[in-house]
Amino acid sequence: MTGQAESSIPIQGQQFPAAARLKRQADFDAVFAGNRFAADETLVVTATRTRHANSRLGLSIGRQVGNAVVRNLWKRLIREAYRRNRQRIPSALDIVVRPRKGAIPSLDRVERSLLALTQRIERDLQRGPRFARPPLDRSSRPRRGEQR
Repeated sequence: MTGQAESSIPIQGQQFPAAARLKRQADFDAVFAGNRFAADETLVVTATRTRHANSRLGLSIGRQVGNAVVRNLWKRLIREAYRRNRQRIPSALDIVVRPRKGAIPSLDRVERSLLALTQRIERDLQRGPRFARPPLDRSSRPRRGEQR
């Protein structure tokens, strides 16, 4: 075995196991329904609390980002950034990440962005649930065409 092949073997604890991935559509739907997101010039991260002890990562990379080669590059970069920083990302979160349209794919940028945005979402989630605005009381307003 050559030295290069040995160095490419992940160190224990740095793998990206199947348990760390969002796979089912219901999991993605739950994250998007939570409506908690943070964005910067590189990534948009949407997240929600989960019953799992560790965070899980999902990717949503559409065609507007680029052709298949560019989309696959983004997938590799985001997965690698997540794998390298799993211990620093807040636990018990389901996270869906997508790149911003026009962003430059760079591992350094993706790592910085992923860490900063997940920390921002964690602070937001610790503040408690968001309250929706109360519905407007439309009973006192006349309908279109009616007079008061």
